[in-house]
Amino acid sequence: MSKKNIAHPGDSRFHWLDEQTGEQRSALWVNTSDDSRLDKFSYEVSEHIQDDIYSYSLLKSMYGFKMCESYDSIDDMPLRDDAFSSEHIGKHVLFAGCSMTWGTGLDKGERWIDMVYNHINSLNSHSGLFNVAQEGDGIQNQVGYIIEYCSKYGNPDTIFFNVPDFWRLLIKDKVFRVYSGEYSEYSQDAVANVVLSIGRHYYKMLEDFCKINNINLISISWDGVTNNVLKDFKTFIHIEKNYLERLIFKYDDRSEASMSARDGLHPGVATHKAWTEIVLDKLKQIV
Repeated sequence: MSKKNIAHPGDSRFHWLDEQTGEQRSALWVNTSDDSRLDKFSYEVSEHIQDDIYSYSLLKSMYGFKMCESYDSIDDMPLRDDAFSSEHIGKHVLFAGCSMTWGTGLDKGERWIDMVYNHINSLNSHSGLFNVAQEGDGIQNQVGYIIEYCSKYGNPDTIFFNVPDFWRLLIKDKVFRVYSGEYSEYSQDAVANVVLSIGRHYYKMLEDFCKINNINLISISWDGVTNNVLKDFKTFIHIEKNYLERLIFKYDDRSEASMSARDGLHPGVATHKAWTEIVLDKLKQIV
């Protein structure tokens, strides 16, 4: 099977003219799955699968490559934030997601989770910045990690989840990005519909888990398709692209990582500030 690029439905740059300088500026507002750019990742996501993945009848027509490992326990995963603890003095929150929550290409303090946590911690004492997000991860792993975290370290008061795109599937204990046909919430492609159904199922399972355990769940998604597929869930914030762009422009301070993260692949600090405003607005409504 020949190597080919994948046109991610959310892969887009927006452009505008700086009124003060006349300079044309542009920014990447979501991630991309273009192979030539994936080679720039700081971790191994560009390993192309030629034999293994195609042995599955469901996935035999799909193009895929490994995104990340799947850990047997959350205690085995690398952490960028506070070590997990079962002792919580004050409020208890948990963050989840993929590289957008890990903060690939950004320093600590520049990520949306830092800004959200610092704000809520300034209002009420919290027990720590706990984060199960992993670079390249998908919703199946993340829901599993969230539930495992709760069983080991207690139920948080609130979970903040930046949901990955749905086409990262857990296969043979690893997460693969897979694609076949048109990936769209309106797609008639059979495999794409399976991918969407799996994603919705796992999100519904997480929402129900949070409901029966009295946990506030606040979710967004950086991915355009996921943003539309989950828009009817009460715990999910559907973000209109035009609104997000206006917020990003508001927060663009023209610094080094304002519009694109330092890896050139992920959204910059302005996008993380926009996500922070959206999430905190929602939190005010439910707490």
